[in-house]
Amino acid sequence: MASLALANIKRMEMEKRQSQIDAEFSAAAAAQKWIMPKREMRFGPLRTIGESKPGQFIGGDFFDIVPLDDGRLAVALGDVSGKGIAASVLMTAAQGFFHAAIQQYGDTGKAVNALNRFVAPRRPASKFVTMWVGLIDPTKQTLTYVDAAHSYAMIKRADGTIQSLDEGGGLPIGVQDDGVYDAV
Repeated sequence: MASLALANIKRMEMEKRQSQIDAEFSAAAAAQKWIMPKREMRFGPLRTIGESKPGQFIGGDFFDIVPLDDGRLAVALGDVSGKGIAASVLMTAAQGFFHAAIQQYGDTGKAVNALNRFVAPRRPASKFVTMWVGLIDPTKQTLTYVDAAHSYAMIKRADGTIQSLDEGGGLPIGVQDDGVYDAV
């Protein structure tokens, strides 16, 4: 009887602990969702739609849409290697840093280089960030971008033609302290 009672107490403790862990994961997922841009937005002539859904609770994928004071629009897509809490923390830090850097510099190359200088000395050896960042100027009708090993970006033009944006691919962010990322 005593061992059955002890087993029940242990089971109840494990269920309580699992419930606390689930609540913490749910809170982390809510925080990640909070830093993501709204699903649909309009910036002058540009309309954006985007969404990121983690596998279970939290994830290492992100996107950001950052309007700049001069009317240009930065669009970023990123993915942190690995899964779980470590990837989600690096994702949150990378997205927040990038958001501030693109607003400060207004230049994709400078912003990604600053992000690399931030991430490289801090990341665990097994973690890195792939990222594609575009800067759209609706007035000049131009797009400049940096591809930090994210790849497979394409643009669909009004006439229906599709162009691959595969120039200037660089290493993932954080792999080299002195990595250099140039906009194309």
